[in-house]
Amino acid sequence: MTTVYSESFKEQALAKVYRRGDRNRRDRRPGRLLLYRQGTFFGSLACLRPPGLLVSFGNASGPVPPFDILELSKRGSLFLTRPTLSSYTAKRSELLQMAREPFEMVTSGQVRIEINRTYALQDAAQAHVDLAARKTTGSTILDPHPIKVQEPQP
Repeated sequence: MTTVYSESFKEQALAKVYRRGDRNRRDRRPGRLLLYRQGTFFGSLACLRPPGLLVSFGNASGPVPPFDILELSKRGSLFLTRPTLSSYTAKRSELLQMAREPFEMVTSGQVRIEINRTYALQDAAQAHVDLAARKTTGSTILDPHPIKVQEPQP
């Protein structure tokens, strides 16, 4: 997933995808883009290779603008979806399975979580400042009980 906030959204988004080495994956499968921000909807569609899929989620930046559904076929049989969690967890058994799967992936080693930055809870204000200034990458953790490393005594 990429987030780009400028006019050259399509060029920057595609450059990021290919620079990260995703070219082979994109060449084998239809383009997929899990991104939408208000003002980049049509740029997001333009990034897809047929028969690509655009997943719109969240409303923090506003609703998807009105558009002609024929745009999806004009651009190569594209798919657009707006999923909601409740559709996938209507039954309790589905909810429990979905909750269990990420933990199983982590414990099996399939997914490795890298914590790039840890802040003591008392430094939460600084953590917010750093996040807003994009000074952090990856996972950033607020730790309510940081372990203090004691310096060896001479």
